[in-house]
Parts: sequence; C-alpha cells; structure tokens
Amino acid sequence: MGRFRKLVTLKDYQRALKNKFGLGEADDYTPWLRVQDVNSAGNSGKIDGLKSNRVHHTLSEQESCFFYLAEFCDLVSP
Repeated sequence: MGRFRKLVTLKDYQRALKNKFGLGEADDYTPWLRVQDVNSAGNSGKIDGLKSNRVHHTLSEQESCFFYLAEFCDLVSP
C-alpha cells in the first residue's frame, strides 16, 4: 500500500471531502494538500503552529521560512 493519497476519480475526491480534507477553520482545519501526498526530494516538513494550534505542512524551505516569519511577527494575528 502506497503512502500517497490518490485523487483520480470523483469517488476519491468525495472520500477526501467526507474525511474533511481542506475543510474547517482555525485549529479544526485539515489541509487539502499534505506533505505525505507529494513525492518530493526537497525540504518538506510539518510544523506545529503556536498561533493557530495546528500542524502546518510546508513543501519547501521557502514556505517554512515564510511560515516562521509570519508565526513570530506581532502584526500577524492568530
């Protein structure tokens, strides 16, 4: 069994929506695109957010850097 989520058919998308991927708000939000869904040789990661109280999936080093800038900026509200 592969580790990637396959989204090929309408039934696959309906199952993903039923499992609430891409839905929710604040700490109840589940990302539509997760680190384990993308085949990558780059720097991806899962970061616990202090302001949002949930896990953030970043797919590159640039996304991670931007996340940390926003996380520790006083102008960005939770």
